[in-house]
Amino acid sequence: MSNAEAPPLKIIKPKLPKQLEPIRLSDAGIDDEASFQQFFCKDETLSDITAHKVLFDQMTFDSVAFERVSLRHAELTDIVFRQCDLSNVDFSEAILHRVEFHHCNW
Repeated sequence: MSNAEAPPLKIIKPKLPKQLEPIRLSDAGIDDEASFQQFFCKDETLSDITAHKVLFDQMTFDSVAFERVSLRHAELTDIVFRQCDLSNVDFSEAILHRVEFHHCNW
């Protein structure tokens, strides 16, 4: 093996459709193995949620606060978080593919 530098990683942006449907996740209910695809969630507080293996695909989260939320083993693909408070969410052992975070609190 040579001492040459590894090539830089290629960062791929989330692949989102032009139109996303609105959703209020607090009303929809997030349960184990739930699936949410092609939605946008905006100006919402998600509180006291514990769910495993939840799938989020092709979504945006704008100004969403997560309070006492556990989403262990979740899978997030093609997601954008903007101005979200993620300081009280547990994404332990989650899988993230093409996820961006813009001006979020950790």
